[in-house]
Amino acid sequence: MPLLWSAYEPALVSEHLAWSTHETTYFNDLLPLPYTEATLARVADHIGEVQEAIRRPILLENPSTYVLFRDFHHERDRFIRELARRSGCGLLLDVNNVFVSATNHGFSALDYLSDFPLERVGEIHLAGHAEQSDDEGERLLIDSHDGPVADAVWTLFDIVLARCGPIPTLVEWDSRFPIGPYSRPRPWRHRPSWIVTRRHSYSDRPMLPADICSRDPRKKPSYGAAFSGALIDPERATPNCVAGPNGKTATKRYNVYRNNVTVSLIEALASIYPAVQRNHRHGVLPGYGTLSRARKPASLSAAFEYGCDFPDFIERYEYARSLPWLADVARIERAWLDCYHAADAEPLSATALASVPADRLAELVFLPHPAVRIVRSSFSAVSIFAANRNEEQTDQIQADAPEDALITRPAHDVVVRHLPAGGATFLTRLIEGSPLPSPFRPLWRWPHLRPFRQYGRHDRCRRFHDNQRRRSAMIMENDRLAAEAFAKMLSR
Repeated sequence: MPLLWSAYEPALVSEHLAWSTHETTYFNDLLPLPYTEATLARVADHIGEVQEAIRRPILLENPSTYVLFRDFHHERDRFIRELARRSGCGLLLDVNNVFVSATNHGFSALDYLSDFPLERVGEIHLAGHAEQSDDEGERLLIDSHDGPVADAVWTLFDIVLARCGPIPTLVEWDSRFPIGPYSRPRPWRHRPSWIVTRRHSYSDRPMLPADICSRDPRKKPSYGAAFSGALIDPERATPNCVAGPNGKTATKRYNVYRNNVTVSLIEALASIYPAVQRNHRHGVLPGYGTLSRARKPASLSAAFEYGCDFPDFIERYEYARSLPWLADVARIERAWLDCYHAADAEPLSATALASVPADRLAELVFLPHPAVRIVRSSFSAVSIFAANRNEEQTDQIQADAPEDALITRPAHDVVVRHLPAGGATFLTRLIEGSPLPSPFRPLWRWPHLRPFRQYGRHDRCRRFHDNQRRRSAMIMENDRLAAEAFAKMLSR
């Protein structure tokens, strides 16, 4: 996080007052917190860790919620007020979330805002919401971000601005975008651009107070296990720790979180494996989602690692047997994402390689760059991958032609290259730690390296003459692409 912060230096950093992990399991949703003293202390500690890392306060956003916890000791607004006081953080006020939660739980949005510490608000969010009904037929609003902002939310927004003046404001609209221009049907929408004028900066506020008690982050609140267990097991009953308004049944309300987790995991797979999704629109993604929920999904250290075993699942999946190449296409897509998230490292340059005495070249052992993957396939996986990653019309592909792929990230962008015959074997041996061929022969004479010349961009390679034990000063233009493929894939 400090590196990310220093690279982009954002004006504001915000996060939701919610949780998404329990032990090693990641749930791709914003799950609600019980407003207890233990939760208050734990969240304050976590905010402190983030603020310590980026050396400035963050903005904490009030969430929309669909269930109530039976065990809580703080009112919602007082909980956030005390949390901001303890941690020194600022606040992000989502007015739509206030309206959604007030409607769902039967409290007054106006009373909530009257007690909300508006002096700490550094940003405001607005959004649309959907409407359903719960088990008791009561109105249930969903923070869907898929439509225009409701008039009631605009009214609350007006009230907030009347109290605290202009604050940076964002309207969130994530899906079901309108066709044609959309504008708020109110004339004062066209006022001067005060809505994006920063009102207050928290850069001079103090960091966390030193007297906050540090807690063991390995211990999870008991409600975490109770709440999350039923999310991934549809056969389990709604947890007893949650309820609707006035203690009523909360099955449909809890199912909002179940549905969010299921749908978001399937959408995550679709974003990781777009070529698979395009070729097998029905069955394989939901099938994996159902299986992964049954066996505890996303038990990983990072969210992007979800679905890492999806290619193996496809290989065994009954309804994908008509597409035997699909698993290898998925392996290329998985490798693409892994390379995208791989650590940066300085690649071995052709100049550095040329500086090694010719009589020592056969002793060299290379370490692979973190962003290097090899995928070998008995099918035309590279061609199918490429054809399904763009919208251009392609000719029919002969799927049974073997193709091997090199996936790497020479700079900022991941590239997928079709390796020539023998290329995957050669690179795999180097990656596994095999030394250069002995006795060493010039790079440009290697049968496995020679075809690589068509895949590089700009590095140049010098011919090596082992019989003379010296390097030639002549730079061979014909070998420059071969050197780039060799140098950018490997680092010391």
